[in-house]
Amino acid sequence: MKLVGSDLQIFLGTRQMNKLIHNEVQRVKSMTNTLQDYKIGVEIHQGITSLLENVDNFGKVKVEETPLNLPLKEAKVDQAQIIHIPTGQSFDRTRLQLQQKFKIKDKNNNTNVRGCGILPNNHLLIADFNNKNTAMIEYSDDGRHIRDIPVSYQPFDLAIIDSDRMAVSYGPKQNMEILNINNKTVHTKVTFEWGCYGISYQKGNIYILVVNEGIVEMNMSGKRLRTIGGKYADACIYYITTTNDRIYCTHSDENLVF
Repeated sequence: MKLVGSDLQIFLGTRQMNKLIHNEVQRVKSMTNTLQDYKIGVEIHQGITSLLENVDNFGKVKVEETPLNLPLKEAKVDQAQIIHIPTGQSFDRTRLQLQQKFKIKDKNNNTNVRGCGILPNNHLLIADFNNKNTAMIEYSDDGRHIRDIPVSYQPFDLAIIDSDRMAVSYGPKQNMEILNINNKTVHTKVTFEWGCYGISYQKGNIYILVVNEGIVEMNMSGKRLRTIGGKYADACIYYITTTNDRIYCTHSDENLVF
């Protein structure tokens, strides 16, 4: 909340959390007050010295039950909070720092990387459009080749859905698939009238650029929800990405980002 929320959201959210914390503290208190502490000892029989003659037992086990005194230190949840509001940073001051660089495995030196994505485990999926074996390539974040994942055609672009699923576009093949990267099964397949290229996933929906149509939004079963046409139907718009409330796409000939 401190990173992305407004002052009002932080204030209201903090009050709500304080109420939840107070309720949890009271619940823990009520539980600990009902617990019992047990002290177990042995009371030795007075006639132990004449054990062999008169005593038929060593003693009795006694259980003493007393209320449990379990200390509970409450945090001061109502104390003032110092709110850190992140300052804006202009695009001109943004700098990238190289974390890792590695060469993609390629026997024929004919790699044509068109798309990539990062899995939840930080592994990379790379779409090699020139891969004759029609496979998606998986690498670790330190550049170690993990495996090749077979797909139906030469992949153009991909969108990570979760740790098990991805959506793949096949460019001029006019197909898009949602498939399981672990058991290689295809959940959904959609065929378009024209080539489909850039693809993105956001909030349960798939966004894909289709030539002569534009940006097509679909649900996970492949049902078309809407099409944003017009200038976005240009054949030179290839790549797309999405955020919570925005769609970005690139025009290669005019050097534009919409």
